[in-house]
Amino acid sequence: MNQHIDTVALLILAIGALAGHLVYKHAARTTRGGDPATAITVAAAVIATLVLLLGVGATDTRGPGTGDSHTPGAPSTPATPPTATVTTGSSPPVPTAGLHLP
Repeated sequence: MNQHIDTVALLILAIGALAGHLVYKHAARTTRGGDPATAITVAAAVIATLVLLLGVGATDTRGPGTGDSHTPGAPSTPATPPTATVTTGSSPPVPTAGLHLP
């Protein structure tokens, strides 16, 4: 089975892996061995930052009629909120349909 991977997502993954590899090799030169935990953390941080900046996977999958009013298929009139009746004085409020405030 073949799975399509978006080109931008593949590029982000490659950049993150390269950053992790460079950190690992730098740690291997300065200490006795490389530090895999730091390399993995750096790679994950680079990938997360690039995904947030480039907006990978930010497609609208809600379907027609659920977006803003500028998209085709969006509802033409917004839903009206329930109204509230507020009375002042000593008489009890008259019951009406909708939201009642004390």
